Amino acid sequence: MFRCKKIFTISVLTIGILLLSVVFAQSSKEIATVIVHIKGFRNNKGVARITLFDKKKGFPNKYKLALAYGDSPVQDSVSQFIFHNVVYGKYSIGVFHDEDSNGKLKSNIIGMPREGIGVSNNVRASMGPPKFKDCLFPVDRDTVEVTIDLNYL
Repeated sequence: MFRCKKIFTISVLTIGILLLSVVFAQSSKEIATVIVHIKGFRNNKGVARITLFDKKKGFPNKYKLALAYGDSPVQDSVSQFIFHNVVYGKYSIGVFHDEDSNGKLKSNIIGMPREGIGVSNNVRASMGPPKFKDCLFPVDRDTVEVTIDLNYL
């Protein structure tokens, strides 16, 4: 009986230490705020739709696959969106001007966007959307600001 209690006590202590180490490891991650400035809107209609990706799948506009996403009003041809609690790392951002606020990027019959689009590092699209890796930027300090210029094709 004494041996069972000892094994139980050691097991409980071990599990407790493991749980504490996991909690401590997660809380020790460095967290940042990413402020996205978007400019070049052709009008103040609708909203800016912004996606933050840590993986290439779905980049730049499949918001359901994004790490985080949101929208922001357009005023005086500019908009701003803030991502909070972003773990230090490398990310890519995609933006489009949802002029009719329907949540979808309008495109013509051959798939070219009819609403303004932009990505981090202001990479220009060439025969399809910009590559995720070309749009990566570092989040390596408390506050990172990214400016994106919209393009209308």
